Order: sequence, then C-alpha cells, then structure tokens
Amino acid sequence: MNALVLKSLAFAAVLIIATIAVVMYMDIDLSDTVNAITMGGAIAIATLTSAVSAKYINQMKTDKATGELLEDNWDGIGERSNELPSGWAYTFLAVFMWSMWYGLIGYPVFTYNQIGEYNEEVLAHKAKYEEKFANATEDDLKNMGKSLFFVQCAPCHGNTGDGLSGKAHDFTKRISYEQVLDVIKNGSNKLGYP
Repeated sequence: MNALVLKSLAFAAVLIIATIAVVMYMDIDLSDTVNAITMGGAIAIATLTSAVSAKYINQMKTDKATGELLEDNWDGIGERSNELPSGWAYTFLAVFMWSMWYGLIGYPVFTYNQIGEYNEEVLAHKAKYEEKFANATEDDLKNMGKSLFFVQCAPCHGNTGDGLSGKAHDFTKRISYEQVLDVIKNGSNKLGYP
C-alpha cells in the first residue's frame, strides 16, 4: 500500500508541475483574474486528489466495518447503515458555496468577452465612416446618394426614378423631395423593403 501512496503523491506532483509549466511557457497572464483562479483551481485539485487518495489508502489498512448490517442482502453481500461521511458533506457544502460565488460574483461578466470585442470593433468601424461623412463635400454626398439609389431603389423604380410598369411608383410625380430624403435616411417599410 505504501507504494500506492507514493504513486498518488508523485502523480499529484506531476500534475502541479505540468500546470506551472503550462503557465510559465505559454505566456499566460496570471494578473488576469480568470487565469489566476484557473491556476489555483488546478493546483487545488491536484493537491486534494493526492491528499484524499493518501488518506483513504491508509484508512483501508486499519478500518473495520461499522454500522448495523441491514436485513437486505444479495447473494450474501450485505449493506451497512453507515452515516454519511463528513468529508462528503463538507465537500458538498464547499462546492455549493463556490458555485453560488462563481455564479453570482466571480463569473467574469465585466472582463473580456467576444461580444464586447465585436461591439468595440463595430464602433471603431462606424467612427471611421462617421468621420468620412462629417467631412464630406456636397459632391461626395450626392455621389453617395446616387450610388445608394442605384443599389437600393433603381432595381424597382428605374434608373431615373420614373418607375417600372407594374412594379413601383414614379418618384418624379408621386413623392416629394423631402419624402425621398426621409426614405434614404430612415428606410421605407411599406412593402418590407429597405
């Protein structure tokens, strides 16, 4: 049995050394809370695994069966009415408290996430175009409006805005200049089109 205890301790040491090596050689930033918690958790798991293994291996050498033997028995194998081991109860409580802490406080809600990174990239992209539009000349704005018309409106209303028979209205007679600008700025949802 002593060899088994030594093997479990050696295994735990290998796990801890491997965890530290991964952190050291992969440039993992331990100042980040999530990485530090993960590292601490990995070391705690390896340490607890070796300690619990050593305890129960030593306990198997000396302990005798306790508790009342129950009436039920299957092929000569009986079951004893032992109390719940205190280690199990403490472990359950510790895991429950940790899960409450992690779910309510510890989860990295206010740190890095992909959605936040995406939103930052979108804002930077929009800022680039807002700067371009803010400094645009009248000719630039007309050209942008023309290209927008050709892409969004011309397929149905025609290149000159006089409408296509059976498809869309004639812009030159049925709609005012202000309404056209409003549709370009805000879109039109009358038929579900942009």
